[in-house]
Amino acid sequence: MCGRDSALRSFCEAHDIDVVVDEIKAWQSRPLDEVYPILYIDGIRIRVKDNGVVTTKVAYLAIGVDVDGRKHALGCWIAVRIR
Repeated sequence: MCGRDSALRSFCEAHDIDVVVDEIKAWQSRPLDEVYPILYIDGIRIRVKDNGVVTTKVAYLAIGVDVDGRKHALGCWIAVRIR
């Protein structure tokens, strides 16, 4: 994630970003249950600066409730554009 940029590499080392990236990759590859009887999908519009331009994007979150009633974060993503 931190690449070859020395300033970015220094930031990553100081904040232990690589550990976080490893945790995210482990979370993304975890096994999921076969069935989630309840599924919530929600989003929030956020204003962000992208390439020097302020634009609106949507952050989505999918949450599944298993047969025992426990909630699991199944995914999160940022929409590329709003329609």
